[in-house]
Amino acid sequence: MEKQWDVFLSYARPDIQIVEALDHLLAQGASLKVWFDKRLSAAVRWDDAIRQGIEQSRTFIACLTPCSVSREGFVHAEVAHALACAERLPEDRRFILPVRLGPCRIPRRLSDWNCADLAPHSVFGVRNGMMQLLSGLSGALGAEIRVMPDIEDDFYRSLEKASGYILVPEPKGKVTNPIKVTYAIRFLPDDLERWIAVRVNNLYWPKIHDGGPIDYQSGRCECSIEEHGSPPDGCFHICLLSVPVARGDEFRQWQATGAATGNWPGLSLPQDVTVLHEVPVWI
Repeated sequence: MEKQWDVFLSYARPDIQIVEALDHLLAQGASLKVWFDKRLSAAVRWDDAIRQGIEQSRTFIACLTPCSVSREGFVHAEVAHALACAERLPEDRRFILPVRLGPCRIPRRLSDWNCADLAPHSVFGVRNGMMQLLSGLSGALGAEIRVMPDIEDDFYRSLEKASGYILVPEPKGKVTNPIKVTYAIRFLPDDLERWIAVRVNNLYWPKIHDGGPIDYQSGRCECSIEEHGSPPDGCFHICLLSVPVARGDEFRQWQATGAATGNWPGLSLPQDVTVLHEVPVWI
């Protein structure tokens, strides 16, 4: 039976930024017909549309990141249905293609399928991962898949800019001191630092720099912060920042001055500092 789609993209919602870049790479750069839920109309039944999309696709790409392998969500049901579909196919039929887009472990149930490793910290290199991706798609689709060079370069730039995100605490949760923070970073160049900060209204209080080593199997970094302020409504935001090293030196000086004087004035966010992700919490 002729399939409607070449590729089904399965992903976790917080990874939408980099998955949009992957969709552009495949749809525009390689002229493939890509099933991507962002193009679904509001009137469809979500579960039915997903199942039909998987069944009508020649290849199922499982986008693997710290978020998709650790959080509950539709992505796990999609993988389960794809595995069920694969059971009905001949053994030599390539259907599922795991694609690692961030530092994370490969789920056990996908470990039998060859994985294309596009994680920025991959020891094999991202461009080699691209060769794995195109080779996997070529085998699954029965034709050599190539990508236009300029769109491939756009994808690499998107991968480098892809945001990190906070996994713990959950948004709108209630926290107590010390506040445990778990976050993941997909990519961070050597000239940038990662900071955890607290935001109240438009002011920021930098808390901790490079909270701990990243576990490249799980993609996570864990740290603890203290917050003793009293926001007007009890709500503040925990922020993950990407900070140039020179600006990080200014943050450290601000911390040292605060420790010496007992005065910690909030800071306006400099233009060269990027908020990768933030979650509202109550204390």
